[in-house]
Amino acid sequence: MNAVFSARGPIPGAGVIQDTVPERDALSSDDLRLIHALQVVPRAPWSRIGAVLGCDPVTVARRWARLRDGGYAWVTAYRFSRRTVLALVELSCEPGRTLEVAAELAADAEAITIDVTAGGRDLVITVAVEGDDRLGEYLLDRLGAVRGVVSSRTHVCTTIASDARSWRLRTLAEGELAALEAIPRSPGRQRAGLSGEEFDGVLSALAADGRIRAADLAERAGIGVDRARAALNTVLAADGVVVRTEVARRYSERPVYAWFFLRAPARSTDRVLRRLATLRDVRLLATSIGTCNIVLAMWLPGLDDVARVEAVIEQSDAEVAIVDRSLVLRTTKHLGRRLASDGRSVGGG
Repeated sequence: MNAVFSARGPIPGAGVIQDTVPERDALSSDDLRLIHALQVVPRAPWSRIGAVLGCDPVTVARRWARLRDGGYAWVTAYRFSRRTVLALVELSCEPGRTLEVAAELAADAEAITIDVTAGGRDLVITVAVEGDDRLGEYLLDRLGAVRGVVSSRTHVCTTIASDARSWRLRTLAEGELAALEAIPRSPGRQRAGLSGEEFDGVLSALAADGRIRAADLAERAGIGVDRARAALNTVLAADGVVVRTEVARRYSERPVYAWFFLRAPARSTDRVLRRLATLRDVRLLATSIGTCNIVLAMWLPGLDDVARVEAVIEQSDAEVAIVDRSLVLRTTKHLGRRLASDGRSVGGG
């Protein structure tokens, strides 16, 4: 097998789209139902998804192609190994240079998500690296040399209590969800021995199109279909590999994105996490080493919900304090994928 599992040829859905507001401001109920279904079973056959949604497979596939190609939704993949270190880095920038700094950092593989925020910081960068030493190198050698950055503050995540893998649109009925959950999701038994480079190449192809078929991977990698299928099965079954369906936040019915920075005594941290994990619309809930020991990110229906969440947090436990919060004005990169100003995908990092 050659080493071009880095997937030669065009990446589906990665073409540049216009960085402008689309003609419509909302997705249809059928669109949202399809996206919700793919959040539950990202790689399920169209025949199985269509049966649950009451549509024929061709219609479902065509609708998804339109959503994907327009950047409204996409299926991606990534891997968090046991050595992966996750950190949130707050950056304050020189006046007028925030987007310039964000654009520069978007080229870094380590900066997997970049949020432009209002509040006590200009940017919140989600950094993922392999190993503690690599984190120090990136923070000190790379971020420390970026022009336009005035100051930084780092929160090293120690425990992920909840993340966006469990975040869902709320458009499907309980019976439909049960039917989707019953669809087998384990990859086939056929496996392939892959080198590290080949494994990374398949994972890269899945990151660009999480629903990539073996035939498409075979064509782009220049290998046989059986070999491509075995390679896909191997990567999908590997520890730490996540396949996830994402939706452009503006079109998700929860367009408001807020970060909350909390502090709780060590003795009550676990209790606070359990209570906060029950909140709807949590995108990230983690403990951290830094000025705050709990960080919380949420997508919410409206601005007034930010104050509502603050009240819920304060009422949830007498020992938790909201130290600060920030409203996300724009996300320029999400899980390695570049986004347009309205949050639609414009392709890989």
